[in-house]
Amino acid sequence: MSFKKGHPVYKGSEKGWFKKGSIPWSKSQKGIHLSPETEFKKGCVSINKGKSLPKEEKAYHWKGDNVGYGGLHQWVYRKLGKAKICEDCNSEINVHWANISHIYKRDIHDWKQLCLKCHRKFDNWSYKMWKTRRKK
Repeated sequence: MSFKKGHPVYKGSEKGWFKKGSIPWSKSQKGIHLSPETEFKKGCVSINKGKSLPKEEKAYHWKGDNVGYGGLHQWVYRKLGKAKICEDCNSEINVHWANISHIYKRDIHDWKQLCLKCHRKFDNWSYKMWKTRRKK
């Protein structure tokens, strides 16, 4: 069932949550100071100004070796930079960081640069795909 103009459910002016002509809540708050203690005072310095947050192992949310797939790849990208040249075929097109041991641990020496074609060969991608589709 498609909705067209003139349909009882569709009315052109009532597309949003609010009725036409209603005043937003923020307009009624304009110029009102709720608390002088909490508002910004000119010349005051922020509490965190000049302080940097703890990085990597010192951060409170650091997971160590319990990191997920995406987090580990971000960590490798931060440490080693962007993968540029495939170590197998010297291609510069579509190059990724590939995990050598397939155990996904935080070890810089456990990664190498591979293009998509070599990465799929290295991971035995076609066999894994065939095996997954055969389960049905």
